[in-house]
Amino acid sequence: PALREMQLLGDVQKSLARGELAITDPAALREVVRMQPGMTIRGRVAGTTPNELGEAPFLVLEATDGRVLLIPQTPAMEEQRGEGGLRRGHVVTLREHESARAGRSVRWTEFQEHGRLRDLVRTRELATVLDLEVLERARAGAGPEEPEPARGFARAWARALAGRRLRLAEAGLLVRAGPEGERGGGTAWVALPQAASRIALQAKQRERSALSFQEVETLSGKRLEQASPSAGRHQGMLVAHAHDDQGQRFAVLEFGSRLTAIPNQRRDLEIGSRVEARLERAPREAGGEPQLSWQLTDREREREHGRGR
Repeated sequence: PALREMQLLGDVQKSLARGELAITDPAALREVVRMQPGMTIRGRVAGTTPNELGEAPFLVLEATDGRVLLIPQTPAMEEQRGEGGLRRGHVVTLREHESARAGRSVRWTEFQEHGRLRDLVRTRELATVLDLEVLERARAGAGPEEPEPARGFARAWARALAGRRLRLAEAGLLVRAGPEGERGGGTAWVALPQAASRIALQAKQRERSALSFQEVETLSGKRLEQASPSAGRHQGMLVAHAHDDQGQRFAVLEFGSRLTAIPNQRRDLEIGSRVEARLERAPREAGGEPQLSWQLTDREREREHGRGR
C-alpha cells in the first residue's frame, strides 16, 4: 500500500507540472483519503488527476488545514461534476453518510457547494461556511487561536475566518471565553447555544443546497409529507430541494398549508417556480415491468416557451 500511494502521489506531481491542477501551495503535504461514513472534508477544488494505475481518477482538494487531499472519485462525484458542481477554485464540503434501507447498508455523499473564497469573504450576511466553521470550532472547544499557515489557500482561509470571527462577535453570536483562554497570547471563544445550527441552515438557504426533511420542517414550521402515488398529481411553489436519510433527492412543493416532497432528479428547477408533478408510466424496458415515475414541469417556463414560438 505504501508503494502504491507513492505512485499515486507521483501522478499528482505530474499533473501539477502539466498545469492541470490549481494548487496554491506546491509544497503542501499530500495525502490519499478515502471517504468513510461519518467523514466530513472541506476545502478548495484544485481539479482532477488521472490514476495511472488504472483505477478511479482523483478529485484533488486543498483542505482548510493546508493538506492536499487525493480523493478517489465515486460515481456520485462524477455525477456532481457532470451537473456543474465541484468546480475548480470553488470551496466545497463533502459528507459521507450511511443508513439502512430494506435491511442493507446504503452509503451516499452529501455535497455542499459554497462558491469562491473571495465571494464568501465579501458576503455581508452572516450565513456562509466561514461563519459556520468559526462557530463549529468554538463549539468544539477549540483552544486559543493558532498561528495562521504560511502560504496558499489555507492561509487565505485562516485570514477569512479571523475576519468573520470579529463580525460574529459584533453580532453577539460569539463571545470571548475569558482570561483562562488567553494563555500563550491567544484568545479562546465560545459560541452561543444553537448559533451554529442556525447559521448552518441559513447558509444552506443562501446557497440553495439540498436540505434534510427535518431542516425543511424547521425552516417552514410546517409538516412535510412524501407524495402519495394515489394522488397522481401535485402542484405548488417549489420552496426547497431536499434529500431523505438514504440520499434520495426530492423537490418540496408548497400548496397552502401543505408541504409535499416529490422524488426528483432534476436540478434545473428554480426555487420559487410554479411546478406541477404528475405520476406517469416510464417507457418499458425489454422484458421488464412498466414503471411509474414522477415527472415535474415548470409551468411558468413552459408558458414562456410557448409564447416564444
